[in-house]
Amino acid sequence: MGSILICFTMVYLQILTKQMATNNNIERLKGTWDYINEENFDELLKELGVNQEIRTIAKTFKPRVTINEKDGKWSLKSENTFKTTTVQFTPGIEFEDVSPDGHQITMIIQFENGKWIQRVRYKNGKEMFVERWINDQDQLEVVYARYNGERKQDNTHENLQEQGSYDFTVVGSRP
Repeated sequence: MGSILICFTMVYLQILTKQMATNNNIERLKGTWDYINEENFDELLKELGVNQEIRTIAKTFKPRVTINEKDGKWSLKSENTFKTTTVQFTPGIEFEDVSPDGHQITMIIQFENGKWIQRVRYKNGKEMFVERWINDQDQLEVVYARYNGERKQDNTHENLQEQGSYDFTVVGSRP
């Protein structure tokens, strides 16, 4: 009986340690992040049906992103010289919102394996995922990927490229 209790305790501690590490990675997302660089932004906007004029303007944006959490409610604020947008949500609960270019969307944001996973559905049927995490250089990395079928749990920057669904990545650092 004692060995079963010890074994159960060890398994519980391993699960708790993994949850704490995951929560710490999510906690590290909080704060303010300045834009450093991006890849493939114009291609993503084309795929989403954004017209040339708006794409040209959008490429000049250098957003500052602020991520906060209070009492289980999260917010993501994106500011640039033309517009400020704020998304407020409770993880795991689907909600309606408006995209930066004015389209009605449905979103759900969850935290999985130390990453912020955001699923966005447009009224025209297009879907994409947005993943945010802290990379090895202590920078906020954001990858936008079209939904091309079943999403793998281990989507990383490299895996998204290999799957052909990789669209756009942004890297930000703390000011």
